[in-house]
Amino acid sequence: MTDLENEKRKNRRLAALGTNEPKCPCCGETDWRVFEQDHIAGRARDDMVVNICANCHRKRTYDQRGHPLHNPQNDPQLDRMGHFLLGLADLLKLIIDRLYEFGLFLITLSENDAENQVQS
Repeated sequence: MTDLENEKRKNRRLAALGTNEPKCPCCGETDWRVFEQDHIAGRARDDMVVNICANCHRKRTYDQRGHPLHNPQNDPQLDRMGHFLLGLADLLKLIIDRLYEFGLFLITLSENDAENQVQS
């Protein structure tokens, strides 16, 4: 594949994602090649999507399998809103896990910095 073909492929993918600088809101991944559009409430219930990396998308899909199954007797609008909120909560859980890891990283960094200042 030529450089020109690769650039065209990249531009088509970025256009499909709707951004030239994708960034996973869960983990911070920025490689455009690994992005997917994730249906927050599940594909069958709503068209709203978020761009996330394939790894985080896989985690979200796994979590969605634990959501209540579709019941055709339920009010479709309430069902869609409920699944949207569950999907959003799953997405936020991924973000919260990342924030927690980053907080611990900063504390460790501050401890190392404090040790370096004492030794100086």
